[in-house]
Amino acid sequence: MEPVYIKLIGSLATIMVALIIRKLSRLSMNRAANKHLFQERRLAVTVKLINLGLVVAVVIVVAVIWGVSQQQLFLYISSIFTVVGVALFAQWSLLSNVTASVLLFLNHPIKIGDTIHIMDKEFPIEGRIKDIGSFFILIETGDEEEMTIPNNILFQKSIKLNCQLKKNESTEFEDE
Repeated sequence: MEPVYIKLIGSLATIMVALIIRKLSRLSMNRAANKHLFQERRLAVTVKLINLGLVVAVVIVVAVIWGVSQQQLFLYISSIFTVVGVALFAQWSLLSNVTASVLLFLNHPIKIGDTIHIMDKEFPIEGRIKDIGSFFILIETGDEEEMTIPNNILFQKSIKLNCQLKKNESTEFEDE
């Protein structure tokens, strides 16, 4: 059996490596955000996801260092995934919106400030994007009204980018 101090040193080394990786990933994300003009909110969400992944990795490595068996570890992880899977299945649209927000961040041409027209037969939407969140996009219409739409709508509908906003003008009658 190993002395406890070796396990402590291994645990501390794991945490230090994770902190270094966290710092390096944050620096590279800032560099990429400046180069590709990502919004600060998108950067914050990505950093949170990276930090969550690092925490999970550190917990697993430290558990192995302290002698948790693989069978116990896999049982625990599969139990967590089962509970999370059932919860997400119950809220499928929630999961699709979160997935859509990640895809919007990584690989979609829209960004805050763009003017878009969502081409829908029943309810076309036209406006300027004010904010892109984890679940919804905030759009300001030509009438200066704000509306939110789920992120997954941008993947389900055709979108025209950088179109001209049309203001609804009321008809005024002039005395002749």
